[in-house]
Parts: sequence; C-alpha cells; structure tokens
Amino acid sequence: MNDHLSPAGAGTEPPAGARTAPSARIGTEPSARIGSAVARLAEAAATRTPCAPVREFIGGTDLDAAYEVQRRLAEARSAAGARVVGAKIGLTAPVVQQQFGVDQPDFGVLFDDMMYAHTEPLPLGRFLQPRAEGEIVFVLGRDIDRPGAGVADVLRATEFVLPAIEIVDSRIAGWDLSLADTVADNASSGAVVLGATPYSPAGLDLARVGMTLQRDGEPVAFGAGHACLGSPAVAVAWLARELVARGRPLRAGDVVMSGALGPMVPVGGPGRFRLLLDGLGEVEAVIEEAAETAETATGTKKKTPQKTQKAEKAEKAEKAEETGGQERPVAAAGTTAGPEQRIDAATVDGLAARLDAAQTSRADTPSLADTHAFGIDDAYAVQTALVGRRQARGEHITGVKLGFTSKAKMAQMGVSDVIVGRLTDAMRIVDGDDVALDRFIHPKAEPEVAYRLCRDVGLDDSLTDIESCVDAMAPAIEIIDSRYRDFRFTYGDVVADNTSAAGYAIGPWRPVGEAANRAVRLRTATAEVTGSTAAILGDPVHALHALLDMCRRRSIPLRAGHIVLAGAATAAVPLTAGVTTCDVAGLGSVSLKGVR
Repeated sequence: MNDHLSPAGAGTEPPAGARTAPSARIGTEPSARIGSAVARLAEAAATRTPCAPVREFIGGTDLDAAYEVQRRLAEARSAAGARVVGAKIGLTAPVVQQQFGVDQPDFGVLFDDMMYAHTEPLPLGRFLQPRAEGEIVFVLGRDIDRPGAGVADVLRATEFVLPAIEIVDSRIAGWDLSLADTVADNASSGAVVLGATPYSPAGLDLARVGMTLQRDGEPVAFGAGHACLGSPAVAVAWLARELVARGRPLRAGDVVMSGALGPMVPVGGPGRFRLLLDGLGEVEAVIEEAAETAETATGTKKKTPQKTQKAEKAEKAEKAEETGGQERPVAAAGTTAGPEQRIDAATVDGLAARLDAAQTSRADTPSLADTHAFGIDDAYAVQTALVGRRQARGEHITGVKLGFTSKAKMAQMGVSDVIVGRLTDAMRIVDGDDVALDRFIHPKAEPEVAYRLCRDVGLDDSLTDIESCVDAMAPAIEIIDSRYRDFRFTYGDVVADNTSAAGYAIGPWRPVGEAANRAVRLRTATAEVTGSTAAILGDPVHALHALLDMCRRRSIPLRAGHIVLAGAATAAVPLTAGVTTCDVAGLGSVSLKGVR
C-alpha cells in the first residue's frame, strides 16, 4: 500500500513513510456533495458528536462517491500526522451483505493511531458509539500485486496472523447506515487491539477456527472463520484484487483486518473484552472510563460531550440487541417458573394430550399458560406424560437433549438453568436421508455436538463421573418444532412440550476428545449460520455435567447407548426443502434433506 496519490491539490509527494487513502473512480474534481459529506463526517469526528447520515449528499449506494469521501478524510488525517499501516475489510458476513443489498465486502484504511497492544488501555472517550468484534489479522511479509490474486497468494505473502479485537465505531448517529454511509465513514473504523503471539498460517484451517468473545469474563458472542466470506483468507484475497484494480496493491508490512468472525457487541461502558480463537490464542481489550478530555481522530484534545438524546436511544437499542434474537417468547399473566406443584394429575394428562394432538395432527395450539398457571415441576410432569403417550404407541427412548445451554437464551427467558427433554427412535433421521417436512408444524434446525453413553449413569452415586460414561462424540443436527401458535410460549411451556424436540441426525462417531471452541457451520438451502461450540455452556463437556445434575433432580434415567444432544451451537434456522449440513471442526459433518 505504498503507491498512493498525494492529497488532492497538494502537488507534492507525501512524506517519506507516509501513505494515503485510495483514489476513487469518480474523477478528481471536487463537488459540493462530496465536500458536504466530508465536512459533516469530519465535524462529527472532531467534536465526538454523532451526525446525520451522509447519504443525503451522495446517495445510499454510490460506492464511487463514498470511497471518494473516505479518501479525502483519510488524506486529511494523513496530513495531520497519522500514518497508514494497512486496511480493514467489512461486510464479510452474507447476512450483513443481504442487509445492505450488496454482493461484496467493503474496505477502509487503518492508521497507526488506531493500533493498540494486548491489554493496553483504550480510553472510552475516543469513541462515539463503539462495538466490539473478533477477527483474524494478517501481517504481510511480501507484496500482493498480482491482478488475479487468490488464497494461495495471500497465504504465501502472509508472514503471520494474530487474533484481534476491532472496536468498530460509527460517526453516524444511531448506526443509521446505508452502504454508502459506512464506506464514506472509513468502513466504520475505530480501533484495533492486536494479540501478542504471532502464528504462522501454515497448517491452519482458518475457515474452521472457532471464536468466543467475552466481556468481563462472560461469553457475549460466538463465531467461526466460516462467517468471514467462507474463510478470512478469501476475504483478504478479495481485498488484494480490489486494491490492485485501484492501483494501490497491498505491500509488505501491511496489517489487514480480515473481517468479523461473529456478531458485533455494543461496548456500553468500561470493561474487558477477551477474544479466544481456537488454535490462535487470545487477545484482551481493556476499555477504560472516559477521561475529562479525549484524543480525537485529528490528534487534538476535545472535551467529551454529553450524550445526545438520540445517542442515548441508540445505546438502549444496542443493549436490546444482546437479548438474543427476534423470537421473544411472551410470558402469560400469572405464569410462574417456580417449583411448586399447582395442577392435579388429570390436568397434567389433559395438557399432555393437547400437546400430543398438536404434534400428531401438525396443528399448533395456544400456549398452555394462557389457560393454566403452573410451575416447573408441573411442566416436567406434563413432559413425562407426553413422552409416555409416544411410548404407548411403540416408540422407544433413545436419549436426552439439553436446551437453554446458551447464556443469551437463559437471559432472554429469565432463567439460570438448562432444561432437559427426551429423544425417541421415531425422531431419528439417518445421516444423509430424506425427512418429510409435512411431519412438522414450523421446524427449525440447530447444529449440535452429540455424545454417546457407554454405560448406565448412576444417578444415586454422588461420585459418578459422567465423562467416564461417554465413549464417543459426533456432529449432530437437531430439528426443533414448537407446537405453540405464533411462537408464543413461556419457560414452562417449552419444558412441557418436551423442549420442542422433533428430530435429530447424528454424523459419524469419533473417540471423545476436546470439543471447546470448535468452529461450527450450519447450511440450509436458504441460509447459513456460523458459530462455535463454546456457545454450549462454554464447552460441550459442561453440558454433560449440567445434564447429570438435571437428571438427578428430575429422576430421568441415563442408559448405556443413549444419545446426548448437548445444546445448540448457533441460533436455529428454518428447516427448508433441500440439503441441510452441519460441519463441526475436528468432528466432521452430518446432513439431512428436507422434502415436501
């Protein structure tokens, strides 16, 4: 990235060692609309006050205009003394590309004053509305200047890779962004915290790196290398080709942020973010309380402004994002998740019959809590009666499954415990086989890790080591299918409905090994999600211990040959016609095919 044009109109070469932003393809003549966008973003950065979107000046999708705004702002920053040290890639996740209606990533410029070392404090006051995300950074040992550069070129040119936390930040109030807004705003750049230990990319499958992002010791985001255009190396190859086409190829020494491996997390306030990457170590970002003055992007000191009403609303919206998804179960009035038994045996059987009829007829039913107040003991009693009806029809218990193994889901439901359901042979789907979609109401698929029990687990023996009762593990797909209308249900409803258990497919069994923070990818005909096994209580083996505790409390037997589904590694996605595949790094793959 050493071959750059000097700032517009300067007529001189940049200082030795300095680098400037890329030249856009809309021409070099200034225009009022470009100038207005530049002025608005520059003022927002200088005053630390979020501004209105700049799409009113340059349009929402005009990339040429947006990159010209980015270039002018970057050249002004270079003129003020900042040095370009590399580039960052954004919009690498397919779901984010769909949100902006594009089919390619974007990029921005990295400056030396953005770079922080592992555990080096970052002043909160330098940001406006920061969010954190986990990435892999590539540090180049040679130029990449071939027009058709591919992954092999990237790997040959990479001297080492590092784990990194990017603190993304937007000058646009409330993150109200179009594609042009984020490009113009230097791809919403903020700061980068680099890990301390370099790793050679040789022998690493970067697509299968699992990611866990913690805040103050609690997991807040999970992801995998798959989420970054299929692999972070693919993203860097895209950037290399794009910059060669713009006449400013990547150069030896450049630092390249390859794109997010998982969702962004609002920073919110002071704290410690810790990123753990499977096989690539960790890095920690320490966010300190804002001082009375904060260094701005231009290097001057400005008083940190009070939050505007719009900024406060944006922060509240960001915090709401952490509750775990769009599907928010609704608690009915008078419902409780308490332990007391409130309903008699006849009512238990009647509720089980209602859920059984919903499942067999493929017709959903209203929440049980709409008509009955019941506690968690009642819910498990209904579940036992419901599973008993399946057994009476000739089905056999084949194992158990865990639910609410995600801390985000626990928080969403207002609980602090996992839940347990029963699996039967009628739910089993052979790896690769067809599954008729009309046997479900509104099915969803989840990627999981399965364990196989090699002997009975002693529930009455306090010294039982459940890990010693397991002889194999495998990738798995669970099909969940809530029988409740409009997905309106309470915590007790889910338990009573046998934790939405509907089907499962198990991949090839392998000897038991380390399963923490393995990359996970679930692909259907219409969607793809990536994540990490760390989403399962931090480590799937922790689910085994949680299961033992629950089965003791609920007198649920664990027998030799039983399968244990440890919990979802990502959010569930709708099960559609076509092939659904789950890949778990180091464990292999499992698939099924939905048919109508």
